[in-house]
Formats: sequence, C-alpha cells, structure tokens
Amino acid sequence: MSAVKNVWCLIDEAYTEFADRSFIERSGSKESEHCCCENFSKIYGLAGARIGYVIAHPDTIKKLAAFQPWPDANISAVTVAAASAALKDQAFVKDCKEKIAQARELCYKTF
Repeated sequence: MSAVKNVWCLIDEAYTEFADRSFIERSGSKESEHCCCENFSKIYGLAGARIGYVIAHPDTIKKLAAFQPWPDANISAVTVAAASAALKDQAFVKDCKEKIAQARELCYKTF
C-alpha cells in the first residue's frame, strides 16, 4: 500500500466559542498542512455576512489563494466593520454563550 501524500488537515472551528477551547491553542503545530477556519456565523450572529478567516502557515495561505473562484473577491467595508465590531464586543459573546447554555439545559430537561 502506498502512503498518502499532499493531504491538508482543515479544522473547522465554527463552534469553538461554545467549547472554550481551540485546536490552534492546543496544537502548536507549525506544519504547512494544517489550517484552522473560523467564521462569524455562529456566536457572533453574522451568518448572512459570509465572513471568516483561516489561520495557517504562510505557504498554505498562498496555496489556498489559488483556489479563489473569481478574481477580486474581496469582502465589503460594511462586512469588515461588522466583523471588527463583533470581535470587540465580548460582552455580547458572553451573553450569547450564557443564553445558549440556558436554552440547552431547558431542552435537556424538557426532552
């Protein structure tokens, strides 16, 4: 059997705020095959904005850029402003986590 080559490991961290931990923080990996994706859809409430980011080795970022389906696919200034404000508003994030935890417990008890 031959070895698998050129495989990337993509970690989707869309729900890390709910788990209070991240692969990035635990791995410490500098390998170019690993990349972590984060988005603003879940706890930040920006699903319609379609914004996120990848944390990866610079060489991997360059390779990912080659997959861009169209040139100049930048995000709007409004979307950038919304994401920036969301990152700064940690009180909102904390409130969301608490409300979601309460709703989850209610569901557990009800079902």
